Amino acid sequence: MSFERIKNQLNSFRVRLVILNTLVVLIATVGVLFGARISVRTTLQNEMDIMLEEDLSEVELAIAAAKSPHSPELLDQLDRKARGHVQHSWFCQLLELPAAEAVGKDTPNPLLNGDTTASPTEWTSVNAPESWQGFPFEAKEPTSYKGFRILERVTRTGVTNPVRIRVGAFDTLVKREQSLLDRVILTALTIGLLLAPIGGYWLTGLVTQPVTAIVETTNRLRPEKLQERLQLRGTNDEMDKLSSSINYLLDRIATYIDYKRDFLANAAHELRSPLAAMHSTAELALHGERTTEEYQQIIGSMIDEVESLTSLVNQLLLLAETEDFSSFSESHTELVDLSGLAAQSCDMFEPIAESKSIRYEIRIEPNIHIQGNRLHLRQIFNNLIDNALKFTPEHGTVKIELKKANADQPEIQLVVWDSGVGIAADELPKLFQRFYRGDRNRRRDTPVRSTGLGLSICRAVAQAHGGTIEVTSALNQGSKFIVRFPIHSLT
Repeated sequence: MSFERIKNQLNSFRVRLVILNTLVVLIATVGVLFGARISVRTTLQNEMDIMLEEDLSEVELAIAAAKSPHSPELLDQLDRKARGHVQHSWFCQLLELPAAEAVGKDTPNPLLNGDTTASPTEWTSVNAPESWQGFPFEAKEPTSYKGFRILERVTRTGVTNPVRIRVGAFDTLVKREQSLLDRVILTALTIGLLLAPIGGYWLTGLVTQPVTAIVETTNRLRPEKLQERLQLRGTNDEMDKLSSSINYLLDRIATYIDYKRDFLANAAHELRSPLAAMHSTAELALHGERTTEEYQQIIGSMIDEVESLTSLVNQLLLLAETEDFSSFSESHTELVDLSGLAAQSCDMFEPIAESKSIRYEIRIEPNIHIQGNRLHLRQIFNNLIDNALKFTPEHGTVKIELKKANADQPEIQLVVWDSGVGIAADELPKLFQRFYRGDRNRRRDTPVRSTGLGLSICRAVAQAHGGTIEVTSALNQGSKFIVRFPIHSLT
């Protein structure tokens, strides 16, 4: 295996998960085991302290029953108890204190610091450590000293002089259990150190398997081949949701690419017709001598085709601008007077309405503003008004209304209604498709050639401004177009 491949493996998501999993497992194991170690040691030591406390109480009751710390029966009983617990080195010490020590705490103890010759009343059972005799220190609380756990108490019950009682035992039980627990901890850490990477590698393999499948599938995808989709495992977990989201994204990309292919094919078809006409006209002009008037007619027809091409290209560019929402949002920061813009468009088409004796009704609320692109928004007014006049016969009616509405929520509405030829129900779903021209019979009275992009531009501009456009129509009854802009577009 090459160094580069090893480096790639170490940088892989799976290896990083294994390392993190191992660290987490080991840290958690160490914390739990050492916590258990401390807990067990504390518990064993507390149990030993309780045992010493009980032994002190037992000795105190025995002294009170014997009424003297020098009773042979008492000393024999304590010595037997010590011999019976030789495995723990249990021992007992008794020291009869002077009466003065019972009165004042500052009275010096002659047996402190190992002075065992100061009192003949001291008694020590078997198992007591030979390295220290007497009472060289006080142990009113459980105290550890030279491997022993010691506890003492001064009793005055049933005796003339106070008696100092000390019991102790070798802490072999605590040490033995602690040593056993240490071996268990070391074994558990060793097993954890071995199993954590192996188990982590296996578990991360199960987790990253869907990711690997996603990577392999996406690597096989090509713009010209987007039919393949990620397989869902049916677990409904995050990986299934990720795969479903990617499949949905691929569906949208495939739809968009197909849409672009159709758009390019339709655009090429629309461009080819005027170009072919211009080519034929030019060839006709070259095949023989022509008069000046004939050349003027030929050049005029070519100019008409050029104007048609220019209009088509401008409309295609407008569609491209409105589809690129990121660049569009940067360029539509102008505060547009929508009321004034609507009035200008209506005035521009008024002569056409008069020439066809069309009843031209205009209702525009003043002071309606929207943040947007003025040139793009003007296309909506121009296209809708132009279509309404184009498909409305003489003596018909065209109504244009711009208002603020409060139906379900505040919005701006542009309504363009005509009493024209109308649109068939089966054509309505296709009406906003690019290059769709509808039924030719509907356009029988209009000599103007249409590119089929006007309504597509209206919808694209409306959507780019956060709005919508809809249409209702019936044959021979007219059409009604409604454009809605959300109120938050206002400033």
